[in-house]
Amino acid sequence: MDTAKTVSVRAVIDEANNRVLFVEAGHDFVDILFSFLTMPMGEIIRVLQSRKPPKMGIGCMDNIYRSVKNLDLKHFRSETCKTMLLQPRNGAFVHCSRLKLKLDSGESSKRFEGYKLLSYYRNVTCLCGLRMDCEFSPGVKKDSDSGDCGCGGVFVKGLMTSFVVSDQLEVLNMLGFSLVSKTVLAHTLLQLKITNPPEACTRRADYSDQGGSINHRRQHQEPHLQQKHELPQRDGTNICVALVISKSKQMVCYAEVGEDFVNMLFSFLTVPLGHILKEMGSSGGTVSLSEGLCIGYLHKSVQDIDPDTMTSNVVKDKLLSPGLPIGFGYEKQLLGVEEVEQKYHYRRRRYCCYGKGKPTNESTQTTVLTIRDPKSPNGKEDPVQGGGFLKGPAMFTITDNLNITPISPVSTLSIMKKLNVHFEDVEKLRVYIGKK
Repeated sequence: MDTAKTVSVRAVIDEANNRVLFVEAGHDFVDILFSFLTMPMGEIIRVLQSRKPPKMGIGCMDNIYRSVKNLDLKHFRSETCKTMLLQPRNGAFVHCSRLKLKLDSGESSKRFEGYKLLSYYRNVTCLCGLRMDCEFSPGVKKDSDSGDCGCGGVFVKGLMTSFVVSDQLEVLNMLGFSLVSKTVLAHTLLQLKITNPPEACTRRADYSDQGGSINHRRQHQEPHLQQKHELPQRDGTNICVALVISKSKQMVCYAEVGEDFVNMLFSFLTVPLGHILKEMGSSGGTVSLSEGLCIGYLHKSVQDIDPDTMTSNVVKDKLLSPGLPIGFGYEKQLLGVEEVEQKYHYRRRRYCCYGKGKPTNESTQTTVLTIRDPKSPNGKEDPVQGGGFLKGPAMFTITDNLNITPISPVSTLSIMKKLNVHFEDVEKLRVYIGKK
């Protein structure tokens, strides 16, 4: 984080009640506030945890981040996949690099070169089989959405401008609940109610949030430590989750899932905050993430701001609906967030031709660079194009507060012991999650 620079504001304070009424700020401060909307959730968690000591967390999202940290590298498709989740890039880095105060670690500014390839991460494998660890600064073709209008601002215009600052899909519901709830699976998959009619062996419940759906199929089955864990399969485009539920306590003990579901949870760390606020605000679901929260007012401020105040309409759209950097998306993603458009990167080198030991001609060669898929596990073209972060097939255990570990009898026994639940008191409920 950049601590060398400061931004000045004028605050109007109610001394009697010891509170700030409002702040008058220039474009530098507003640009920094607006940049929050472009930050991936994993980067927000990293920044908060880097404070000594960490003073706040983001609900169960912290547990997802911690699970990625603790998960062995052998479960990831490549070493870079783990880095991508722990230090996700900002899709609006070109804009945020011009902020007066920079909140990221500085890794987003680095580029690494291979043979006609570019990587945003060190040690991605080149097509030749060598590691791409040579840092360089490529040329980038400027376009109309860069936000650099020559007016001094990044997102808002800086010339003679001052501001006053006052003090759906089921998958998206899960993402929202992970920020505010300690029992994510119960809130989202069971809607806080786990009915267990003794005469019913199967229960099916459907609901939809803007095309999101969830199907419950209850099975009277008691899991045991010695039983074989079946890999949850996709039901068409849906992902199967096997919930292990305590019948007497009416609670989710844990879930058994495949790598598809864990890929989805891990991808939450790469999603920009602005995308979450946009989707949760428009989905009409049970959770309005922005309701009553300052970050929600910030998102609404961008929506309502005078267009003439912004550096461009394209920049405003990037704040309200930020995208993923190239390489962070994958085919089975259910969140609906898209990758930003790939920029035109190039490498320019100068060459000299020598005749009789003296330079006789000098020329410049420009090479267009292709962005290397950071999830590619080796130097060959990856046959799993658009794949997620984890190897498969694989099975994992997820607790209700989103602690994720590879499945094992030891881990399930530990969970049941902590919850003081006996195995004869549990049953499995298969849930299918996806979008129509």
